[in-house]
Amino acid sequence: LGYNSLSSSIPSGIGQLASLSQLSLRHNQLTGPIPPSIGQLTQLSELYLDSNFLSGSIPDSITNLSLLVALYLDSNLLSGPIPPAVGSIRPLLDLSLSYNHLNGSIPDSISNLSTLVLLHLANNSLSGSLPTSLKMLPRLLELEVHHNNISGILPNALGGLANLVVLNLGYNQLTGSIPTVIGKLTDLMNISLNWNHLSSPLAPELFTLPKLQRLDVSHNLLSDSIPANISNLVNLQYLDLSANGLSGGIPSTLGSLALLKSIDLRTNNLQSSIPATLGNLMDLTALSVDHPEVYCLSGDVYCEVPQSQDSLFCRKCSSFCTSCLPGMPPADSPAQPYPPPTSSPPPPAAAPSQQMSGGAIAGIVILSLAALCFLLALLIVYSRRHKSSSHETDPLSATALEISAVGSDRREYERFNATSRQISNGRSAETLQ
Repeated sequence: LGYNSLSSSIPSGIGQLASLSQLSLRHNQLTGPIPPSIGQLTQLSELYLDSNFLSGSIPDSITNLSLLVALYLDSNLLSGPIPPAVGSIRPLLDLSLSYNHLNGSIPDSISNLSTLVLLHLANNSLSGSLPTSLKMLPRLLELEVHHNNISGILPNALGGLANLVVLNLGYNQLTGSIPTVIGKLTDLMNISLNWNHLSSPLAPELFTLPKLQRLDVSHNLLSDSIPANISNLVNLQYLDLSANGLSGGIPSTLGSLALLKSIDLRTNNLQSSIPATLGNLMDLTALSVDHPEVYCLSGDVYCEVPQSQDSLFCRKCSSFCTSCLPGMPPADSPAQPYPPPTSSPPPPAAAPSQQMSGGAIAGIVILSLAALCFLLALLIVYSRRHKSSSHETDPLSATALEISAVGSDRREYERFNATSRQISNGRSAETLQ
């Protein structure tokens, strides 16, 4: 029944469907609470109530669904705490409670769900710290708790999530450093720890994850420099280190990450020069740095950034740029503003004797036109003479041409007629002979 326009509330009589194994009411317009009678569906293995307008708390009776492998209640208006008894649904693989108004802490009992693969608790009002019991979820692939009020440090227990692919803890109140155990999570493809209060230098272990595609630790209190071994992240596509306290230069080894599409280094204390090796990044579509006079790289194009901008943000040398230059600077030289600064004066203008005046140019044009007209006149005269010579072989035609030139003179006309008769008689006699 999902993906319809069903409205009203879920009827309490739904509990009478005792043999029901799957129930999908997702993406409708259902309102009201989840009826406690839903706990009577003891044969249920999948329950999808997401993307509705359900309100109230998650009923404790839902924990009676001991065969449940998928529970999706996200994108509703549910409130209250996560029932601790949810940890008793042992077969559960997917638990998605994101985008609600849930509060309280993450119950430790979740660690009982040893087969859990997906845990989505994002966009709620959850508080407290991340439970260390998370290490008891070795099969977990996705941990999303972003946009909450989680505080405390990142526990070393995260190192027990050996199969983790997505770690998204952004937009919380986390403090302390990024633990070194994160280097054990070699299957990680997405790390988002942005908008927290994490401090200390960047953990070198962050740059030893061969499958990592997205790294976002922006808007923290991280310090020190960007390590050169960032080149180990051979699958990295999105890098956001903005709004920290990073210093030093931009490592030239970034240019070896051929899959990079976006780099954001704004609001740091980095040196403004961009290494020419970034010109090797043919898939790069966005480069953001602080200095308003440096170039923007995008594939094989450099852009000059307007002076009025406080920071650079460029996409394919588009409207953010005042001028675009094809090609790249030499590999052994840093990027420079365009046009390059120079201390020598501009070259002197050519001497007057070397310049051609406008009057001389006009004279040449007029003489050329006159010569062309003269040639046309010669062609016309020649054409007329050629026509006249072709008519002289026929006396009748010649006389007719002459009369045509004389006009309407009657005597000339009569002479023409007489001549015509004589010529005709002569031709007739010749014919008779």
